Amino acid sequence: MNIMTMLSTCKAMRLAVGLLLGALAAPSLSMAANHYVRAGATGNGSGSDWTNAYTDLPSSLVRGDTYYFAAGNYIPNGHVFNDPGTTVITLKTATPSDHGTSTGWSDSYAGQVVFGGGSYAPGILDFKAGGYVIDGAYRSGWESGYGMRIALPPMSAIPQGAALRDVWIEGLTGVNIDNITIEYLDMPGYGHGVSQSFYQYGFYAMGWDPGQGGTFSNITLDHCYVHDLGAYATTMLTGQITNFLIQYTEVARNTSVPDFHSEGISDRGSSNVTIRYNRYINIQGTGFIVMNNAGTPQYCNNWQIYGNVMWEKDYSTYLVGMGAVACINYNHCTNYFVYNNTIVNVGWNQNQGGVDFYEAATDSSNINVENNIWYNSINVSPVQPYQGGTPINSDYNFYISSTGVPSESHVQTGTSNIFQDSANGDFHLVTETSDGLHLSSPYNYDPDGVLRGSDNNIWSRGAYQFAPNSSSPNPPANLAVSVH
Repeated sequence: MNIMTMLSTCKAMRLAVGLLLGALAAPSLSMAANHYVRAGATGNGSGSDWTNAYTDLPSSLVRGDTYYFAAGNYIPNGHVFNDPGTTVITLKTATPSDHGTSTGWSDSYAGQVVFGGGSYAPGILDFKAGGYVIDGAYRSGWESGYGMRIALPPMSAIPQGAALRDVWIEGLTGVNIDNITIEYLDMPGYGHGVSQSFYQYGFYAMGWDPGQGGTFSNITLDHCYVHDLGAYATTMLTGQITNFLIQYTEVARNTSVPDFHSEGISDRGSSNVTIRYNRYINIQGTGFIVMNNAGTPQYCNNWQIYGNVMWEKDYSTYLVGMGAVACINYNHCTNYFVYNNTIVNVGWNQNQGGVDFYEAATDSSNINVENNIWYNSINVSPVQPYQGGTPINSDYNFYISSTGVPSESHVQTGTSNIFQDSANGDFHLVTETSDGLHLSSPYNYDPDGVLRGSDNNIWSRGAYQFAPNSSSPNPPANLAVSVH
Protein backbone atom coordinates (compact mmCIF):
# COMPACT_ATOMS: atom_id res chain seq x y z
CA MET A 1 0.00 0.00 0.00
CA ASN A 2 1.53 3.38 -0.96
CA ILE A 3 1.81 6.32 1.43
CA MET A 4 -1.10 8.27 -0.16
CA THR A 5 -3.44 5.31 0.18
CA MET A 6 -2.43 4.83 3.81
CA LEU A 7 -3.09 8.50 4.62
CA SER A 8 -6.48 8.38 2.93
CA THR A 9 -7.43 5.23 4.83
CA CYS A 10 -6.41 6.79 8.18
CA LYS A 11 -8.47 9.91 7.51
CA ALA A 12 -11.51 7.82 6.66
CA MET A 13 -11.10 5.77 9.85
CA ARG A 14 -10.79 8.90 12.00
CA LEU A 15 -13.91 10.36 10.38
CA ALA A 16 -15.90 7.18 10.97
CA VAL A 17 -14.81 6.97 14.61
CA GLY A 18 -15.69 10.64 15.12
CA LEU A 19 -19.15 10.18 13.68
CA LEU A 20 -19.73 7.12 15.84
CA LEU A 21 -18.62 8.90 19.01
CA GLY A 22 -20.78 11.90 18.12
CA ALA A 23 -23.79 9.70 17.63
CA LEU A 24 -23.20 7.97 20.96
CA ALA A 25 -22.82 11.29 22.77
CA ALA A 26 -25.90 12.92 21.21
CA PRO A 27 -29.18 12.72 23.12
CA SER A 28 -31.62 10.18 21.80
CA LEU A 29 -34.25 11.63 19.46
CA SER A 30 -37.80 10.33 19.52
CA MET A 31 -39.52 10.22 16.17
CA ALA A 32 -43.09 11.43 15.94
CA ALA A 33 -45.57 8.60 15.56
CA ASN A 34 -49.17 8.12 14.58
CA HIS A 35 -51.77 6.46 16.80
CA TYR A 36 -55.24 5.31 15.88
CA VAL A 37 -58.55 5.55 17.73
CA ARG A 38 -61.64 3.67 16.57
CA ALA A 39 -64.79 2.96 18.52
CA GLY A 40 -65.54 -0.75 18.37
CA ALA A 41 -62.03 -1.87 17.40
CA THR A 42 -61.37 -5.48 18.51
CA GLY A 43 -57.61 -5.81 18.07
CA ASN A 44 -54.98 -5.67 20.78
CA GLY A 45 -55.76 -2.00 21.67
CA SER A 46 -52.20 -0.78 21.16
CA GLY A 47 -53.24 2.05 18.84
CA SER A 48 -50.62 0.93 16.32
CA ASP A 49 -53.00 0.67 13.33
CA TRP A 50 -56.71 0.66 12.53
CA THR A 51 -57.16 -3.00 13.40
CA ASN A 52 -55.46 -2.62 16.78
CA ALA A 53 -56.77 0.88 17.47
CA TYR A 54 -57.55 2.35 20.86
CA THR A 55 -61.29 2.33 21.44
CA ASP A 56 -61.08 5.76 23.13
CA LEU A 57 -58.51 8.49 23.63
CA PRO A 58 -55.85 7.39 26.16
CA SER A 59 -55.67 9.38 29.38
CA SER A 60 -52.06 10.40 28.67
CA LEU A 61 -50.73 11.32 25.25
CA VAL A 62 -47.28 11.34 23.64
CA ARG A 63 -45.76 14.70 22.80
CA GLY A 64 -45.10 15.21 19.10
CA ASP A 65 -47.50 12.45 18.02
CA THR A 66 -50.75 12.48 16.02
CA TYR A 67 -53.93 10.66 17.06
CA TYR A 68 -56.22 9.82 14.14
CA PHE A 69 -59.91 9.21 14.90
CA ALA A 70 -62.43 7.15 13.02
CA ALA A 71 -66.06 8.27 13.14
CA GLY A 72 -67.70 7.68 16.51
CA ASN A 73 -68.33 9.01 20.00
CA TYR A 74 -65.36 9.43 22.32
CA ILE A 75 -64.40 10.76 25.77
CA PRO A 76 -68.07 11.01 26.83
CA ASN A 77 -67.13 12.60 30.16
CA GLY A 78 -64.59 15.00 28.68
CA HIS A 79 -60.81 14.98 28.68
CA VAL A 80 -58.19 16.99 30.56
CA PHE A 81 -55.15 17.79 28.42
CA ASN A 82 -52.19 18.16 30.75
CA ASP A 83 -49.36 16.17 29.20
CA PRO A 84 -45.84 17.24 30.22
CA GLY A 85 -43.77 18.96 27.56
CA THR A 86 -44.50 21.49 24.83
CA THR A 87 -44.11 19.65 21.51
CA VAL A 88 -47.45 19.71 19.73
CA ILE A 89 -49.89 16.81 20.05
CA THR A 90 -52.49 16.59 17.25
CA LEU A 91 -55.95 15.02 17.41
CA LYS A 92 -57.29 14.64 13.89
CA THR A 93 -60.36 13.31 12.12
CA ALA A 94 -59.30 10.63 9.66
CA THR A 95 -60.42 10.96 6.04
CA PRO A 96 -60.05 8.68 3.01
CA SER A 97 -57.14 10.84 1.82
CA ASP A 98 -55.48 11.43 5.21
CA HIS A 99 -55.66 8.57 7.71
CA GLY A 100 -52.06 7.61 8.44
CA THR A 101 -51.41 3.93 7.95
CA SER A 102 -53.53 1.89 5.54
CA THR A 103 -53.23 -1.18 7.74
CA GLY A 104 -56.76 -2.10 8.75
CA TRP A 105 -58.23 1.06 7.24
CA SER A 106 -61.63 1.15 5.54
CA ASP A 107 -63.15 4.25 3.97
CA SER A 108 -66.28 3.40 5.96
CA TYR A 109 -64.41 4.56 9.07
CA ALA A 110 -64.47 8.16 7.83
CA GLY A 111 -67.06 10.45 9.39
CA GLN A 112 -67.80 12.84 12.20
CA VAL A 113 -65.92 12.52 15.48
CA VAL A 114 -68.00 13.45 18.56
CA PHE A 115 -66.55 14.37 21.96
CA GLY A 116 -68.69 14.43 25.12
CA GLY A 117 -72.34 13.66 25.63
CA GLY A 118 -71.99 11.79 28.93
CA SER A 119 -71.68 13.05 32.48
CA TYR A 120 -71.12 16.68 33.42
CA ALA A 121 -67.56 18.00 33.32
CA PRO A 122 -66.64 21.71 33.68
CA GLY A 123 -64.84 21.53 30.33
CA ILE A 124 -65.47 18.88 27.69
CA LEU A 125 -62.14 19.66 26.04
CA ASP A 126 -60.22 20.98 29.07
CA PHE A 127 -56.68 22.31 28.57
CA LYS A 128 -54.36 22.73 31.53
CA ALA A 129 -51.31 22.81 29.25
CA GLY A 130 -50.44 24.07 25.79
CA GLY A 131 -49.10 22.49 22.64
CA TYR A 132 -52.23 20.91 21.12
CA VAL A 133 -54.02 20.92 17.77
CA ILE A 134 -57.65 19.75 17.58
CA ASP A 135 -58.31 19.28 13.86
CA GLY A 136 -61.69 18.17 12.54
CA ALA A 137 -60.18 18.35 9.02
CA TYR A 138 -63.27 19.53 7.10
CA ARG A 139 -66.76 21.00 7.02
CA SER A 140 -69.39 21.08 4.29
CA GLY A 141 -70.62 24.62 5.08
CA TRP A 142 -70.52 27.35 7.68
CA GLU A 143 -73.17 25.57 9.77
CA SER A 144 -72.90 21.92 8.76
CA GLY A 145 -70.75 18.88 8.15
CA TYR A 146 -67.97 19.45 10.67
CA GLY A 147 -65.40 16.72 11.09
CA MET A 148 -65.55 17.15 14.87
CA ARG A 149 -68.41 18.12 17.15
CA ILE A 150 -68.98 18.63 20.85
CA ALA A 151 -71.94 16.75 22.36
CA LEU A 152 -73.43 18.23 25.53
CA PRO A 153 -74.44 16.31 28.65
CA PRO A 154 -78.13 16.20 29.59
CA MET A 155 -79.15 19.47 31.19
CA SER A 156 -80.37 17.52 34.21
CA ALA A 157 -76.79 16.34 34.82
CA ILE A 158 -75.43 19.88 35.34
CA PRO A 159 -75.49 21.20 38.93
CA GLN A 160 -77.36 24.44 39.51
CA GLY A 161 -75.02 27.41 39.28
CA ALA A 162 -72.20 25.35 37.72
CA ALA A 163 -70.38 26.29 34.52
CA LEU A 164 -70.11 24.14 31.40
CA ARG A 165 -67.60 24.91 28.67
CA ASP A 166 -67.38 23.18 25.30
CA VAL A 167 -63.70 24.14 25.09
CA TRP A 168 -61.90 25.40 28.19
CA ILE A 169 -58.35 26.72 28.34
CA GLU A 170 -57.88 27.11 32.07
CA GLY A 171 -56.49 30.29 33.63
CA LEU A 172 -54.02 28.77 36.09
CA THR A 173 -52.29 31.21 38.42
CA GLY A 174 -48.71 31.88 37.37
CA VAL A 175 -48.98 29.70 34.24
CA ASN A 176 -48.89 30.76 30.59
CA ILE A 177 -50.61 28.24 28.31
CA ASP A 178 -49.15 28.53 24.83
CA ASN A 179 -49.94 27.23 21.37
CA ILE A 180 -53.43 25.75 21.07
CA THR A 181 -55.23 25.52 17.73
CA ILE A 182 -58.86 24.45 17.32
CA GLU A 183 -59.97 23.72 13.72
CA TYR A 184 -63.19 22.46 12.15
CA LEU A 185 -64.98 21.96 15.46
CA ASP A 186 -68.72 22.42 16.03
CA MET A 187 -69.36 23.90 19.51
CA PRO A 188 -73.12 24.03 20.25
CA GLY A 189 -75.24 25.23 23.13
CA TYR A 190 -78.66 24.06 24.28
CA GLY A 191 -80.51 26.47 22.02
CA HIS A 192 -81.35 30.16 21.79
CA GLY A 193 -83.78 31.24 24.49
CA VAL A 194 -83.49 28.03 26.49
CA SER A 195 -83.84 28.72 30.21
CA GLN A 196 -81.12 27.03 32.20
CA SER A 197 -79.91 27.16 35.81
CA PHE A 198 -76.20 27.01 34.98
CA TYR A 199 -73.66 28.96 32.95
CA GLN A 200 -72.42 27.83 29.57
CA TYR A 201 -69.64 28.99 27.27
CA GLY A 202 -68.78 27.75 23.80
CA PHE A 203 -65.12 28.76 23.95
CA TYR A 204 -63.61 29.87 27.26
CA ALA A 205 -60.05 31.12 27.75
CA MET A 206 -60.17 33.61 30.61
CA GLY A 207 -57.07 34.55 32.56
CA TRP A 208 -59.06 36.78 34.95
CA ASP A 209 -57.42 39.95 36.21
CA PRO A 210 -53.66 40.49 36.17
CA GLY A 211 -52.00 38.91 39.20
CA GLN A 212 -55.06 36.78 39.93
CA GLY A 213 -54.83 34.14 37.24
CA GLY A 214 -52.97 32.81 34.24
CA THR A 215 -52.18 34.03 30.76
CA PHE A 216 -52.33 32.55 27.27
CA SER A 217 -50.44 32.99 24.01
CA ASN A 218 -50.75 31.84 20.40
CA ILE A 219 -54.36 30.68 20.50
CA THR A 220 -56.19 30.02 17.21
CA LEU A 221 -59.81 29.27 16.29
CA ASP A 222 -60.06 28.39 12.61
CA HIS A 223 -63.11 27.19 10.64
CA CYS A 224 -65.22 26.60 13.76
CA TYR A 225 -68.91 27.00 14.61
CA VAL A 226 -70.00 28.37 18.01
CA HIS A 227 -73.75 28.63 18.22
CA ASP A 228 -77.18 28.45 19.83
CA LEU A 229 -76.45 29.18 23.47
CA GLY A 230 -79.25 29.61 25.99
CA ALA A 231 -79.66 31.99 28.93
CA TYR A 232 -76.66 32.63 31.20
CA ALA A 233 -74.28 31.80 28.39
CA THR A 234 -71.70 33.52 26.21
CA THR A 235 -70.45 32.13 22.93
CA MET A 236 -66.83 33.20 23.62
CA LEU A 237 -65.36 34.54 26.87
CA THR A 238 -61.66 35.33 26.61
CA GLY A 239 -58.98 37.41 28.28
CA GLN A 240 -55.26 37.81 28.88
CA ILE A 241 -54.39 36.27 25.50
CA THR A 242 -51.39 37.48 23.51
CA ASN A 243 -51.53 36.54 19.81
CA PHE A 244 -55.12 35.41 19.34
CA LEU A 245 -56.48 34.55 15.89
CA ILE A 246 -60.13 33.87 15.00
CA GLN A 247 -60.79 33.23 11.32
CA TYR A 248 -63.38 31.59 9.04
CA THR A 249 -65.55 30.92 12.08
CA GLU A 250 -69.29 31.45 12.53
CA VAL A 251 -70.65 32.71 15.86
CA ALA A 252 -74.44 32.61 15.92
CA ARG A 253 -77.59 32.85 18.02
CA ASN A 254 -76.70 33.54 21.64
CA THR A 255 -79.15 34.55 24.39
CA SER A 256 -78.88 37.67 26.54
CA VAL A 257 -80.94 38.18 29.70
CA PRO A 258 -81.15 41.25 31.99
CA ASP A 259 -78.93 39.81 34.73
CA PHE A 260 -76.40 38.18 32.35
CA HIS A 261 -75.57 40.24 29.29
CA SER A 262 -74.14 38.25 26.42
CA GLU A 263 -71.96 39.11 23.42
CA GLY A 264 -70.59 37.54 20.26
CA ILE A 265 -67.17 37.63 21.89
CA SER A 266 -66.48 39.12 25.30
CA ASP A 267 -62.81 39.83 25.97
CA ARG A 268 -60.96 41.12 29.02
CA GLY A 269 -57.45 42.28 28.31
CA SER A 270 -56.11 40.51 25.21
CA SER A 271 -53.52 41.94 22.82
CA ASN A 272 -52.35 41.24 19.27
CA VAL A 273 -55.79 39.95 18.33
CA THR A 274 -56.85 39.24 14.74
CA ILE A 275 -60.54 38.65 14.00
CA ARG A 276 -60.92 38.16 10.27
CA TYR A 277 -63.16 36.51 7.67
CA ASN A 278 -65.80 35.41 10.19
CA ARG A 279 -69.60 35.52 10.26
CA TYR A 280 -71.41 36.85 13.33
CA ILE A 281 -75.12 36.14 12.92
CA ASN A 282 -78.05 36.95 15.22
CA ILE A 283 -76.15 38.22 18.26
CA GLN A 284 -77.98 39.52 21.35
CA GLY A 285 -76.75 41.67 24.21
CA THR A 286 -74.02 44.26 24.45
CA GLY A 287 -72.50 43.92 20.98
CA PHE A 288 -70.84 41.65 18.48
CA ILE A 289 -67.21 42.15 19.58
CA VAL A 290 -66.91 43.65 23.05
CA MET A 291 -64.00 44.49 25.36
CA ASN A 292 -65.32 44.52 28.93
CA ASN A 293 -64.19 43.48 32.41
CA ALA A 294 -65.39 42.15 35.74
CA GLY A 295 -64.58 45.30 37.72
CA THR A 296 -60.90 45.96 37.00
CA PRO A 297 -60.17 47.84 33.73
CA GLN A 298 -58.00 45.86 31.33
CA TYR A 299 -55.48 46.78 28.62
CA CYS A 300 -56.54 45.67 25.14
CA ASN A 301 -53.98 46.51 22.46
CA ASN A 302 -53.58 45.92 18.73
CA TRP A 303 -56.89 44.49 17.56
CA GLN A 304 -57.24 43.88 13.82
CA ILE A 305 -60.88 43.30 12.87
CA TYR A 306 -61.33 42.93 9.13
CA GLY A 307 -63.23 41.08 6.43
CA ASN A 308 -66.08 40.00 8.73
CA VAL A 309 -69.84 39.91 8.23
CA MET A 310 -71.96 41.01 11.21
CA TRP A 311 -75.60 40.37 10.43
CA GLU A 312 -78.77 40.51 12.47
CA LYS A 313 -80.73 38.17 10.22
CA ASP A 314 -83.74 38.22 12.54
CA TYR A 315 -83.41 41.74 13.89
CA SER A 316 -86.79 41.75 15.61
CA THR A 317 -85.39 39.13 18.01
CA TYR A 318 -81.63 39.67 18.02
CA LEU A 319 -80.62 43.14 19.19
CA VAL A 320 -77.41 44.65 20.51
CA GLY A 321 -77.10 47.82 22.53
CA MET A 322 -73.58 49.02 21.71
CA GLY A 323 -73.05 48.10 18.08
CA ALA A 324 -70.56 46.07 16.11
CA VAL A 325 -67.43 46.77 18.19
CA ALA A 326 -67.46 48.22 21.70
CA CYS A 327 -64.94 49.05 24.42
CA ILE A 328 -66.70 49.48 27.77
CA ASN A 329 -66.16 49.46 31.56
CA TYR A 330 -63.25 51.92 31.20
CA ASN A 331 -60.94 49.42 29.51
CA HIS A 332 -57.78 50.80 27.93
CA CYS A 333 -58.32 50.14 24.20
CA THR A 334 -55.49 51.19 21.89
CA ASN A 335 -54.52 50.46 18.28
CA TYR A 336 -57.80 49.20 16.82
CA PHE A 337 -58.12 48.60 13.08
CA VAL A 338 -61.71 47.96 12.01
CA TYR A 339 -61.44 47.60 8.23
CA ASN A 340 -63.59 46.23 5.41
CA ASN A 341 -66.42 44.66 7.40
CA THR A 342 -70.04 44.36 6.27
CA ILE A 343 -72.52 45.22 9.05
CA VAL A 344 -76.20 44.57 8.41
CA ASN A 345 -79.41 45.35 10.37
CA VAL A 346 -77.54 46.43 13.51
CA GLY A 347 -78.87 48.86 16.10
CA TRP A 348 -82.37 49.52 17.37
CA ASN A 349 -84.34 52.33 18.98
CA GLN A 350 -81.77 54.64 20.63
CA ASN A 351 -78.97 52.07 20.76
CA GLN A 352 -75.88 52.02 18.62
CA GLY A 353 -75.27 50.24 15.33
CA GLY A 354 -71.74 51.53 14.79
CA VAL A 355 -68.70 51.26 17.05
CA ASP A 356 -68.96 52.42 20.64
CA PHE A 357 -65.96 53.53 22.69
CA TYR A 358 -67.98 55.77 25.00
CA GLU A 359 -66.76 54.04 28.17
CA ALA A 360 -63.16 53.59 27.00
CA ALA A 361 -60.40 54.88 29.28
CA THR A 362 -58.89 58.31 28.60
CA ASP A 363 -55.68 56.81 27.18
CA SER A 364 -57.55 54.84 24.50
CA SER A 365 -56.14 55.92 21.15
CA ASN A 366 -55.44 55.08 17.50
CA ILE A 367 -58.90 53.68 16.80
CA ASN A 368 -59.50 53.36 13.04
CA VAL A 369 -62.83 52.53 11.38
CA GLU A 370 -62.50 52.54 7.59
CA ASN A 371 -63.69 50.82 4.41
CA ASN A 372 -66.75 49.26 6.10
CA ILE A 373 -70.31 48.96 4.82
CA TRP A 374 -73.28 49.59 7.10
CA TYR A 375 -76.60 48.48 5.61
CA ASN A 376 -80.05 49.10 7.09
CA SER A 377 -78.54 50.01 10.46
CA ILE A 378 -79.34 52.61 13.11
CA ASN A 379 -77.17 55.24 14.85
CA VAL A 380 -74.06 54.24 12.93
CA SER A 381 -71.91 57.22 13.89
CA PRO A 382 -68.96 56.11 16.04
CA VAL A 383 -69.35 56.94 19.73
CA GLN A 384 -66.27 58.74 21.02
CA PRO A 385 -64.71 58.16 24.47
CA TYR A 386 -66.69 60.51 26.70
CA GLN A 387 -63.77 61.12 29.09
CA GLY A 388 -61.62 62.48 26.30
CA GLY A 389 -58.66 60.87 24.59
CA THR A 390 -57.95 60.56 20.89
CA PRO A 391 -61.06 60.77 18.66
CA ILE A 392 -61.94 57.75 16.54
CA ASN A 393 -60.65 57.99 12.97
CA SER A 394 -63.68 57.15 10.83
CA ASP A 395 -63.52 57.51 7.04
CA TYR A 396 -64.07 55.76 3.69
CA ASN A 397 -67.18 53.99 4.99
CA PHE A 398 -70.31 53.29 2.93
CA TYR A 399 -73.66 53.81 4.68
CA ILE A 400 -76.67 52.31 2.92
CA SER A 401 -80.20 53.01 4.21
CA SER A 402 -78.75 53.79 7.63
CA THR A 403 -79.31 56.56 10.17
CA GLY A 404 -76.92 58.73 12.15
CA VAL A 405 -74.38 58.85 9.33
CA PRO A 406 -71.22 60.68 10.47
CA SER A 407 -69.39 63.38 8.60
CA GLU A 408 -66.39 61.86 6.81
CA SER A 409 -64.06 63.23 4.17
CA HIS A 410 -64.60 60.25 1.86
CA VAL A 411 -68.05 59.08 2.97
CA GLN A 412 -70.31 57.19 0.57
CA THR A 413 -74.07 56.93 1.10
CA GLY A 414 -76.87 55.21 -0.76
CA THR A 415 -80.20 53.46 -0.54
CA SER A 416 -79.86 50.51 -2.94
CA ASN A 417 -79.19 46.96 -1.83
CA ILE A 418 -75.90 46.14 -3.59
CA PHE A 419 -75.52 42.55 -2.35
CA GLN A 420 -75.93 39.27 -4.22
CA ASP A 421 -78.57 37.88 -1.82
CA SER A 422 -78.67 39.67 1.51
CA ALA A 423 -81.82 37.85 2.63
CA ASN A 424 -79.87 34.59 2.61
CA GLY A 425 -76.54 35.92 3.80
CA ASP A 426 -74.65 36.39 0.54
CA PHE A 427 -72.98 39.78 0.89
CA HIS A 428 -70.82 39.65 -2.22
CA LEU A 429 -71.21 42.84 -4.23
CA VAL A 430 -73.18 43.14 -7.47
CA THR A 431 -71.72 46.57 -8.19
CA GLU A 432 -68.57 48.43 -7.31
CA THR A 433 -68.38 50.90 -4.44
CA SER A 434 -66.44 54.13 -4.39
CA ASP A 435 -62.73 53.60 -4.00
CA GLY A 436 -61.77 52.88 -0.41
CA LEU A 437 -58.55 53.47 1.44
CA HIS A 438 -55.81 51.27 -0.01
CA LEU A 439 -54.08 49.34 2.76
CA SER A 440 -51.05 47.10 3.00
CA SER A 441 -50.82 43.44 3.99
CA PRO A 442 -52.53 41.68 5.74
CA TYR A 443 -55.63 43.71 4.84
CA ASN A 444 -55.23 43.40 1.06
CA TYR A 445 -57.15 40.14 0.54
CA ASP A 446 -60.84 39.49 1.07
CA PRO A 447 -62.30 36.29 2.61
CA ASP A 448 -62.32 34.57 -0.80
CA GLY A 449 -58.66 35.31 -1.42
CA VAL A 450 -59.42 38.03 -3.95
CA LEU A 451 -56.81 40.77 -4.02
CA ARG A 452 -58.41 44.01 -2.92
CA GLY A 453 -58.17 46.68 -5.60
CA SER A 454 -58.20 44.04 -8.36
CA ASP A 455 -61.20 45.67 -10.09
CA ASN A 456 -59.62 48.56 -12.02
CA ASN A 457 -57.53 49.43 -8.95
CA ILE A 458 -60.67 50.19 -6.92
CA TRP A 459 -60.50 48.99 -3.34
CA SER A 460 -64.07 47.92 -2.58
CA ARG A 461 -65.65 48.86 0.72
CA GLY A 462 -67.14 46.06 2.79
CA ALA A 463 -66.04 42.49 3.44
CA TYR A 464 -65.86 41.39 -0.20
CA GLN A 465 -63.97 42.87 -3.10
CA PHE A 466 -66.12 43.43 -6.17
CA ALA A 467 -64.69 40.90 -8.60
CA PRO A 468 -66.95 40.41 -11.64
CA ASN A 469 -64.41 38.21 -13.41
CA SER A 470 -63.39 36.16 -10.39
CA SER A 471 -64.06 32.39 -10.35
CA SER A 472 -64.26 31.51 -6.64
CA PRO A 473 -60.55 31.61 -5.76
CA ASN A 474 -59.17 29.82 -2.78
CA PRO A 475 -58.95 31.73 0.51
CA PRO A 476 -55.54 33.24 1.26
CA ALA A 477 -53.08 31.02 3.09
CA ASN A 478 -50.27 31.85 5.49
CA LEU A 479 -50.97 35.57 5.60
CA ALA A 480 -48.68 37.40 7.96
CA VAL A 481 -50.39 39.40 10.69
CA SER A 482 -48.64 42.70 11.31
CA VAL A 483 -48.21 44.00 14.84
CA HIS A 484 -48.60 47.76 15.21
